[in-house]
Amino acid sequence: MGDVIDVAIREAVEAIQESVESGGTTQTQLAAIQTALQLIDNCISGSEAQVDVVGALPAGTNAIGKVGHDVTGGASFTQKTTTAGTPVRLVGAATGAKYCDVQAVPANTKRICVGMDNSIDETAATVRGDILHPGESKRYPTDPYNLWVDPQVSTEGVTGNYYT
Repeated sequence: MGDVIDVAIREAVEAIQESVESGGTTQTQLAAIQTALQLIDNCISGSEAQVDVVGALPAGTNAIGKVGHDVTGGASFTQKTTTAGTPVRLVGAATGAKYCDVQAVPANTKRICVGMDNSIDETAATVRGDILHPGESKRYPTDPYNLWVDPQVSTEGVTGNYYT
């Protein structure tokens, strides 16, 4: 915002100088001053400001109007375990996902542990990883192939979505 105001002030001073140098009347000089002050006031009040882009937009993957992600696809998954205490991967192969949402199945009867490697442990005394209670969810900035799950109760699990 400060740059916009600096530009408006500079342009106002230039307009006044041009009016004086061209022999303008006091009336035209006052009009130039009034216009300049109105531009500055508009910048400060936030109602308007003209910004001129004087250089080319950078090339590459930049995109005007694109917000927050470059997701092009995805899929859902469900992973249940056969034996509590034995971590399993969320999915069987790498998916190329940028991130995934993992939810403990709402019908689970106990909590479940989610983590980044097979050393996760849901055992109350040695918890390693994120604990999700039935129905709770968490977003992970990784491919679901990199995540493991270990439930407190055999055959319980997680469900979720990943985004490529």
